[in-house]
Amino acid sequence: MYLINAIYAGKEMCKATHFNSTETKVKFVTALTSVASGATGLSGAALEAAHGANLKLPSALSADMAENLSKASRWLGAPAAIVGVVYDFLNGNEQWHAGHVGLAIAYWTSSAAGAVLGICVTFGVLASWILPLTILLIAIGLIIMYFKERELKEFLGRSYFGTNKKDDRYRSLAEKQKAYAGLGA
Repeated sequence: MYLINAIYAGKEMCKATHFNSTETKVKFVTALTSVASGATGLSGAALEAAHGANLKLPSALSADMAENLSKASRWLGAPAAIVGVVYDFLNGNEQWHAGHVGLAIAYWTSSAAGAVLGICVTFGVLASWILPLTILLIAIGLIIMYFKERELKEFLGRSYFGTNKKDDRYRSLAEKQKAYAGLGA
């Protein structure tokens, strides 16, 4: 799941314009941090399982190492969760002000669920909530992607004959072409 998120964030970063380049870069770095967190957690769990099965392991792969990997995984994932929660909340506010109440509610729900999931994973509490919250976040993400018309409307509004203010238009033909090419991605 983390790797899919990183691939999606990379695609979003490639089609970013000056309007959203900072957000997409932060989300891409956050996605890579999540991949590292997931790999660290998987390594810690595998090492824990190997110790539970009484396998003979090198001294460097101690039970303390397994515990430290699990802790590192949780603390690597915490900043990623915080960034996701903040951006979902901000996107919810943006959609609310743009008149997209359904998308705003979806983003705010994603922000709240992400916050609870981040707390559960970081502090190791309410473990039974982790899978349902993850499935809920995936479903909300799919709903947002399905109903999001913003990219096309933004492109049209920012084009030469668009309705946006002059400062809120594409600065060059190359930027407009990059945005247009990103519509189908």
